Amino acid sequence: MLWADLLQKLRQKTGLNYRPNTLYEIVVSIQHHFRHNGRFINILDDAEFGKLRQILDAKMKEIAKTGLGSMKKQAQIITEKEENEMWEKGVLGTDTGVKLLDTIVYHFELHFALRAGQEHRNLRFGQASQISLKTSHDGKRYLEYVEDISKTNNGGLNSRKIDPKVTRAYGDLVNPDRCIVLMYEKYAKLRPKKYPTSTQWYDDVPVGVHSLQKTVGKLCDLCGFEGFYSNHSLRATAATRLYSAGVDEQLISEKTGHRSLALRGYKRTSDEQLEMIDSIVKSKNVKYSDVSAAGDSREETQIQDVKHTRGEIKVQASRDSVSITIKF
Repeated sequence: MLWADLLQKLRQKTGLNYRPNTLYEIVVSIQHHFRHNGRFINILDDAEFGKLRQILDAKMKEIAKTGLGSMKKQAQIITEKEENEMWEKGVLGTDTGVKLLDTIVYHFELHFALRAGQEHRNLRFGQASQISLKTSHDGKRYLEYVEDISKTNNGGLNSRKIDPKVTRAYGDLVNPDRCIVLMYEKYAKLRPKKYPTSTQWYDDVPVGVHSLQKTVGKLCDLCGFEGFYSNHSLRATAATRLYSAGVDEQLISEKTGHRSLALRGYKRTSDEQLEMIDSIVKSKNVKYSDVSAAGDSREETQIQDVKHTRGEIKVQASRDSVSITIKF
């Protein structure tokens, strides 16, 4: 009954109960400790831990009844107003080495919807880079990100049939100071071969994952934003902006890399749609109806008039003076 005694006595330093999810995470951490030290156990599935799971389940329900539910701590999204404020206050910018690096991290997280700091830490520069500068058939320049490994695609046997996430970030000719393509080119020119000089701002060493993970929180603190902000805020911001604009779930999942839609393997995405969804992430004045989910850019048909008479309905449409009569 060691587990039962442990779960009953676990309390915060204040003497209050932990939230149910925290108890669960403590048990998972114990499991991780055992595995790290050579004992591969599965507390959540193995039969020998059945009693522990019953005790944990009962304790979580008991705490939930007191009103201390399994509330998750979620990173807040960054609004268009807040992002503009970051630029206006000089928190985002390209005039110093630190500021340019932070701004590159911010925009990569936003436009490529990277997961926290590790996927950003995995980025490479050079011939094996996941990011490449390309030009579309109509002369528009963009950065293309091709995922190699991630949380849902580790490159192993189970990932053989998973298509890597491929997403784009187009240049911003209207606001060149905020153009991700120009930022990337400036960063590339300032990278040193060995050591920084007056014309090269960076050391030839990668930024630590913990520093990367703190970037967005640091930027929001500098602006005085209240709430919980992390690098995950930008992934959530990208998805929320697309969702709010009415973008099809397939296109959102292509941007974020979520694998929940089997539908993705059967649909194809046009260049116009890829450019459109990146424009929405930039908060440009673009409506999803400008280009439909099927890639059909034709004007939308609207109903102008509907007349009901006995035995039939007449519908007059705006497009090509179409008139439909339904008899019954």
